[in-house]
Formats: sequence, C-alpha cells, structure tokens
Amino acid sequence: MAFSVAQKQHIKHLEWAIWFCQADLSTLRVGDWINVKEDLYEFTDYKLNRRAILNLTFPNQGDIAAEYQKDFCEATTEKEIAQVQGGLRKRLLGFAYSKGEQEGVVLRKIRDWSNECVPVQRLPITSGRMEVGGLKPNQPFYQAIYFGREPNLQRKVELALFHHLSSSGILRGQLRTCPECGRIFLIGRKPRSDQTFQCSLRCSRNAATKRYRQRLAKERGEEVKAHERERSHRRYVAKQRKKFPGRKVRIQRRPRTTNQSQSKPGL
Repeated sequence: MAFSVAQKQHIKHLEWAIWFCQADLSTLRVGDWINVKEDLYEFTDYKLNRRAILNLTFPNQGDIAAEYQKDFCEATTEKEIAQVQGGLRKRLLGFAYSKGEQEGVVLRKIRDWSNECVPVQRLPITSGRMEVGGLKPNQPFYQAIYFGREPNLQRKVELALFHHLSSSGILRGQLRTCPECGRIFLIGRKPRSDQTFQCSLRCSRNAATKRYRQRLAKERGEEVKAHERERSHRRYVAKQRKKFPGRKVRIQRRPRTTNQSQSKPGL
C-alpha cells in the first residue's frame, strides 16, 4: 500500500499511541517523562499545526509554539498521563481486529452506544465548536474541533486518536491484537485474510513451535509427551542450580500418579 506524506505522519502518531498505551510508566525516568509529555502534546496538537501557524501569524515573537508546548508539559501531571493511558488502550483494543471475530457479535455490541470496546466508537458533543481556516494562499486549510472552552486531556487524546485513524488511510485489519501475547500492533502492509499475524519475531516463533508440537502430538502422542516432560525436568533442574549456586542440588523425580491410584477407596 502506498501512503502519502500526510498519511505517513498520521501512521507515525498511531505507532506512538500503540507504544504509549502499553508502556510500563513505572520504569520511566525524569527525562523519559519529559519525552512522553512532548510526544503527547504533538499527538493531540495535530489539528492546528500550531508551530507553523503561530510562527507565521507572529513572525517576530520568537517560537510561540514552543511556549504552548512548554505550558502543556508543565500543566500535565504524571497522574493524568496514567489515566489517559488506560483510556487510550481501551479505545485501541476496541478498534483492533482479531482474526476469527464474528461479525454478528460485533454488530450487537455496536448497538450499545455506551460500549467503547467496539470498532465503531463515538464521542458525544454537547458544547464546543469547529474551526476551519487558512492563512497563506500556498498552504492548505486546517480544521480544529473543540469540546467546550477547556476540553480535558482525555477528550483531546481520544479526538486525536479518531483523527489519526481516519486520516492515516490504514485498513482496520492492519490494527491487530497479537494472538500470542495480546499486545496491540500495527501491520505496515495490506494483510492477507488467510494469514495469522503476530506482533514480533518472538511471538511468531512461539506460535510456530506450538503448531509443530500439536502436529507431533497427533502423530506420536505419548512419545512427544514423554519428551516434553524430560525437557521440563531439565529446565527445572537448571533453574534450581542457578537459584542455589555453589550447592550440590539433588532433585529427584516424583512418581507419576495414575487415575486409579488417585481415586479414593470405596467406603
């Protein structure tokens, strides 16, 4: 699939949103938090292209857009970002495609207007305004939608997500959840309907290994199970020796109980 320069920019924002909604915020350092706040500002500030427009409107006033970004970063707290992360993940999980989903079930969920975990989602507008404008004859028009006078950060993020999804030109089948680990990911090309995709090479290898073992289990049954038990035992021994270095670890196998020995004697 060929994307325009503008669509590629929207896809870049979507890739950041997918990373952000699944990131472990507890591991972020001070510098990482600054980067997250700046990226979040860029993600939600698509509508005005504020940096270019403000600097054209006030060419002698320095970098006005940088001041807006600075104010946003100072006003936004880590607690707010954590709350936004959960809402964004919920939205993306609803949009993401899972292979094998039943269309009838999805349509029934969509009929519930309060349900956010569906591929058709809504943002109610009770008060606000839409703004369209242009400054220079050689520049395209811009569009902005506002929720009230002071929209909260959650609404701004959700509105930005909706805009990036619709303007990126991606197919719904490109936004997926990994069948192995459940992570959200974006496929960079048009997906084949008969193919299953994983989020990473590691998950692809795990899936291939599972399919291989299932096929062997059908063909050689007990032999494969015995082999897997031996592998599990060796891994356990290695784990215990690593846990207690320098000691002579002796691990004995427990006798395997059968259904007959586990059953209680009759009264």
